[in-house]
Amino acid sequence: MEDAFSRNRLFWDLDFANLVKRFGLPYLTFHGLRYAYATLALRQGMQPKVISKGMGHSKVGITMDLYQHVLDEMQDDLADPISNVLNGAN
Repeated sequence: MEDAFSRNRLFWDLDFANLVKRFGLPYLTFHGLRYAYATLALRQGMQPKVISKGMGHSKVGITMDLYQHVLDEMQDDLADPISNVLNGAN
């Protein structure tokens, strides 16, 4: 079922693009803003359920399917600090 946002996405994108231009902000699409929000929120440790609700996803699984790569990268980033602790490094 198509909602009002989906039907009017072009208008949302154009309105957003006009605001970005008017305020002299770097180029960013509305979709890019949503992506940035979700990615930064995950990296800051916000709970996926909270992010999912904020983005209007009906299920947290939707959010996790779309942004799992962020958590995978975070997992990779965790390896060095854990290794340092286990090896006695400060």
